[in-house]
Amino acid sequence: MEWYFLNIAITVGAFLVLILAAALWEKRPVKCYGPAQPNIPGDLGSYLSRIDAEAGTLGLADRSLHKQVKYDVVVLLWFSPQRDIIIESGQGRIAKMLTAQTWLYSRLDNGRFLVTSDGFGDEDLSGLSKTRYVWKGSLIQLLKKHRAMLEASEVAVQPFTEETAVDALEAMRREQTDRSVQLGRVRWLDDKQWQWRYTVAVGLRTAAGLFKQFGVALSQIWRFWK
Repeated sequence: MEWYFLNIAITVGAFLVLILAAALWEKRPVKCYGPAQPNIPGDLGSYLSRIDAEAGTLGLADRSLHKQVKYDVVVLLWFSPQRDIIIESGQGRIAKMLTAQTWLYSRLDNGRFLVTSDGFGDEDLSGLSKTRYVWKGSLIQLLKKHRAMLEASEVAVQPFTEETAVDALEAMRREQTDRSVQLGRVRWLDDKQWQWRYTVAVGLRTAAGLFKQFGVALSQIWRFWK
């Protein structure tokens, strides 16, 4: 039994080292999407097709289709009619794993952002975002939750002035990255500031967070065995 748990510990330790190395080595672009495309070969996939159909009934504006520059992911973007919300929805594969998720973003007058999503994702290291989740929610449910957040906000919403949703997303991510650099959590990799990486401290925190999650999972296994 002791060897069994020792093997688990070694496996987990090796996995965390790989996660840390990947976090420190991976280059992350500010400009995540290529130019708008009229169409793509094949269909959008069941998840993205459902979101697209819902968007068609909600009066969303300026629909655009993009390929992610780094991963095999297709993304649809819209503005709300008032241009106070960006809707971003994607489906595809990252490291051969299926992924599908939708995000809603709004900018406030104080420079912060309100975000709503149907799934969990990377932490905003800038601290500029307040995120709420509607797990596996429909686009209608996400919009309802997001509108409630906007109405409850004591700070006024600032409509997006960029010409396209992809330009607005790039501007938002650049603001978040600039703030993260100021806080010492990430670093720019080039003079033009198009790509960044985590600092060592944040990479260690990422690995520690995964280790904590593994510990919680183990505690659940012990309860099951009992």
